[in-house]
Amino acid sequence: MRKIEIKNRKDTNVTDDALYELFNESFKRWKEKGLEAPWLNVSFEKFCKQLNTSTAFIAVDANTDELLGLHCFRKNKKRRWAYDFYLAVKPKAQGQGIASRMLAYEAEVIKKAGYLYLKDSTATTAEWSVRWHLKKGYRIVGYYRVPNNNFTNYVFRKQLAPSILWGPMLGPLTARMSFAASWLVNHLLKHSDGRDNLLGRVARRIIH
Repeated sequence: MRKIEIKNRKDTNVTDDALYELFNESFKRWKEKGLEAPWLNVSFEKFCKQLNTSTAFIAVDANTDELLGLHCFRKNKKRRWAYDFYLAVKPKAQGQGIASRMLAYEAEVIKKAGYLYLKDSTATTAEWSVRWHLKKGYRIVGYYRVPNNNFTNYVFRKQLAPSILWGPMLGPLTARMSFAASWLVNHLLKHSDGRDNLLGRVARRIIH
């Protein structure tokens, strides 16, 4: 069985070009399924900027040092949670538990730093991604759609610290209530293509 090592990208010599290539290879399946969004076609320059403004871990083969996976997240220090993005695994290495290893590594690092939970999102029609998140202990807590995005999205939450509202007993109910509220807001304040409707524009002006 392949031995995998998880490393902080800053402690390696892996190039931006190699990570960008891995990203595009990993999410090719999404495009083949007809799922399109601006983030799937991010430019190299923007990709590099995102890497440099987030924490990135990579997965490599311990024997060959071959790059196999990338996982990025941003920390919300004020609210003590982290948002996951670009969880990418090289196609030939998918199904070997690499994504799970990177998630577990991140969760350990974040929890030790005093953060409370992880957030993530994925397309509602990317069934394989939805199943994976639920299997890894995430709960669906939100729903949204944005302009120039041909799919709707689920928001996930994975609790790391003890919580009454998000614990084993009340967590499922809290998650359903959170999802229902976000679903209602999106349908009341947005058009089907994700743009704000009149009510949404008024609400945004009041909030800001």
